[in-house]
Amino acid sequence: MKKPGKEERQEAIAQILGNSSIESQEELLKQLSDRGFELTQATLSRDFREMK
Repeated sequence: MKKPGKEERQEAIAQILGNSSIESQEELLKQLSDRGFELTQATLSRDFREMK
């Protein structure tokens, strides 16, 4: 199975934030992990900066 790329990850981030009341990056990391994404807090922060 192919590892999800940045575009898929950022799309998932947008979906989660649009459909859930996330209160922390830790909670968002858990949601992403539940969807099969493996990433660090640093990667999530970079994604946020790129998505602005």
